[in-house]
Amino acid sequence: MRPFLIPLIGAILLVIGVTIVLTNRDLGVVALVFEIAGVALLGFYMVKEMLPGRSNRRPKR
Repeated sequence: MRPFLIPLIGAILLVIGVTIVLTNRDLGVVALVFEIAGVALLGFYMVKEMLPGRSNRRPKR
C-alpha cells in the first residue's frame, strides 16, 4: 500500500462518519464505527512516521 493512501483513507472515513451523523442521527453507532476506524488509521500512520526507520541498509563506517 502506498504511504499516502493510509491517511487519505482515514480522512475519508472520518468525513463519512460526520456526514452520516449530519444526515441521520439514528445511525450514530454506524458513524462512530467509521470515525473510530478513521482515527485508528490516522494514528497508525502518525506513529509509523515518527518511529525511526528500520531499513536493511548496512550502517555507515
